[in-house]
Amino acid sequence: MFAFQESLTNFSTWFPDIEGGPEKMTADRAGIDKMLQMIDQRQAQGEKILELYRNKHITLGMLAQLSGHSVIQTWAGLQGGDEFRIVASTGDTQEVQFETALLLTAEILLLELTGLLTVASLELLPALKKRFRQIVAPQFLVDEINDELTLERAGLRARSRRAGVLYRQDERYVFQEENNFQTEERTRFLESLLDFLRGEVTLLPTPGILDFPQHGAAGPLGRAALAAVLLAKDCGALLYSDDFVLRAVARNTWGVAGVWSQSLIRDLLRTKAISDDQYHQSVIRLAQRNYQFVSTTDQDYIWALRQDGMKVTSAFLRALRALEGPDCTEDSAIFAVGSLLRDVWLEAETRATRQLVLDACVSALKHGRHPFVVLSKLEARMQRLLIMHPEAFSEVARSISLWKHEADLMEERFAVKRARPPKGQR
Repeated sequence: MFAFQESLTNFSTWFPDIEGGPEKMTADRAGIDKMLQMIDQRQAQGEKILELYRNKHITLGMLAQLSGHSVIQTWAGLQGGDEFRIVASTGDTQEVQFETALLLTAEILLLELTGLLTVASLELLPALKKRFRQIVAPQFLVDEINDELTLERAGLRARSRRAGVLYRQDERYVFQEENNFQTEERTRFLESLLDFLRGEVTLLPTPGILDFPQHGAAGPLGRAALAAVLLAKDCGALLYSDDFVLRAVARNTWGVAGVWSQSLIRDLLRTKAISDDQYHQSVIRLAQRNYQFVSTTDQDYIWALRQDGMKVTSAFLRALRALEGPDCTEDSAIFAVGSLLRDVWLEAETRATRQLVLDACVSALKHGRHPFVVLSKLEARMQRLLIMHPEAFSEVARSISLWKHEADLMEERFAVKRARPPKGQR
């Protein structure tokens, strides 16, 4: 239907020699029905694959393989949507403590593709060199980035002006245009990865990979990911990957320990390889880019507010998604929000926007939880935090009371735009 309508609009330009004009054009209903059936089948298949990834049954590499994209494309695509996340961690306390302990004595870091992509996008590559005695990576990693860069330079990754996704939403079919692809920016990013790998990283072969299948059901990890695991074992290096399932397979099958990005940037802060500002910026970016599960604190959000002149922006709202249920526990979310609201209410410069901050936080707290229960817990938390400031608590309590009685009040005003992930036929 989109192609049909576009043809009508541009008919005289595209077909100047055709007599009779666009009124002679007809749409073949049988052909349209067949196309819509293909869209339904494609969408159903895509949803099954994404569900496997979300439930931690397949690696990000397998998700890419099954969906017909590269790992780099898939990593970038998961950051842009809202329904699915990059499954990088569970946020489990024991997992966090284990990774923290690993990093205390780590001297050699093994770069897997997803980890490299993340740390480079956070602009922390120089900090890695400062922190670790040696950084290693399999030669296959260079090959994979080179392959993507070749396609980028050839224009095969660029999207046309009217590209988008066609998918089914309830009983309707929707065409969603995609943003223009910034191919020059992506090219520079991939080139910077290659420069870092060739200039600062020890690249090593992994001949042992020849003993394993690299594709299909028998080789679900993919060549580059498998090479990273095998090389980490050979070198006694700490595996750095933002693919939770890959790290779990590496640990359970090969005895290779690994960490993800937030654990790493905590260690970079501990060793003074990055500043406090760089740490807060990195945490907020991870939350904004759909990484699961990012642990945030009131100090991270206060930093984000100050960066935007204490204004509630769409970027701030997106960062608050890290507090939504069921990913974040209710008590952890209330603890962070309570501390944030206390800081906001006790700062004079936030008087104009403090109510907006509270409404935004409440919207995040309510998501995936029982509204009345979570609001009652927040009210009790604020009463304890503001016990020495009764006027401030009275103001907060009045706002919370409004939310209790009108649960959906201003919900649309503060909701982050939920773009559907690519599920349909391109």
